[in-house]
Amino acid sequence: MTPEAVTKDSEAVKALIGEVAAYVKPAPKEHKPQGGGGQSNGKNAQRKRALRENGGSASGRPARITMANKDTKKASGKTAAAKTLKEKRQDKKDKADAKAKYKEV
Repeated sequence: MTPEAVTKDSEAVKALIGEVAAYVKPAPKEHKPQGGGGQSNGKNAQRKRALRENGGSASGRPARITMANKDTKKASGKTAAAKTLKEKRQDKKDKADAKAKYKEV
């Protein structure tokens, strides 16, 4: 078999795929209003509805603690300050020294 140059109107193409159908414009879709207003009965929807109605936790679990409502005070009443990088490095060095001293004994 040898390659043959063809066009969309050539006899070889018509024999292979048949006649080309005429274009038919699609009919406009019929607009159907959606039902809406129904109430979901899924577990998630029930849980959310209960939260809205009761204004509280419906799952029985305690509320999640976030940084916004987390208590940052120590038992002494002072606010816990974050360590600086210098303090962190010193703590790491002290820990390594203590570990080395422990191995010597």
